[in-house]
Amino acid sequence: MIKLAQQLCDECTPLLTSGSLQQHTRELDVVVLEGVAKARYVLALVADFMYKTAVEDRDTGSWNELQIRNELEILFEGVRRMCCEGSSPVPRLYLLKQLVRRYGAESIHVLCGNKAFEWIVPSENRNKQVKCIPR
Repeated sequence: MIKLAQQLCDECTPLLTSGSLQQHTRELDVVVLEGVAKARYVLALVADFMYKTAVEDRDTGSWNELQIRNELEILFEGVRRMCCEGSSPVPRLYLLKQLVRRYGAESIHVLCGNKAFEWIVPSENRNKQVKCIPR
């Protein structure tokens, strides 16, 4: 599953970071839609992987095998490039949306506490906290 996510991330990142989403023509519509669908799938998988690796105990967790950790680090770096190097904030927002949907708003604070995942929230927004009042 990690390898598939890496492959899909590598396929859709150039489309998302090049700015060609705004410059597409009718012939490219299918290519653009396919790239967006791949990106959404990868970001949903990565949200799951990120949270599980951040909260699971490194000593007893299933993520502590060296090969799996290395593959995940490569995947996370590819997603970081997709989210941070493009001109659009949409991939990063979609990742945040998936984290909140799956694990709640607190998951963002948990991940931002991990140095490897600080990039999911832009630095100018990292220190802003909004208190939610339950109804």
